[in-house]
Amino acid sequence: IDYNTQDKSLPLLLTHELIHVHQMHVGFLKMKPDGSCYWRNVYYTNKRPEEMTHEEYMKLPWEMDAYNNQNSVLRQALQLLDK
Repeated sequence: IDYNTQDKSLPLLLTHELIHVHQMHVGFLKMKPDGSCYWRNVYYTNKRPEEMTHEEYMKLPWEMDAYNNQNSVLRQALQLLDK
């Protein structure tokens, strides 16, 4: 999380992070205490995000999933609030 994020970006940032919570809750994303990460039960990496290049980080399947879905999830949530 970038702590310098503008206030108007917070809903999207929180949506992105809640997608990660959902990924963990349903078992798609598993992060072990030793740092190893599994995506859909397949070992993926044990590199911490700060050890990766931006390109490596953006290619993580759980990040790609969160970025690909964050706008539609936020839009759906906002529509529910309008009802």
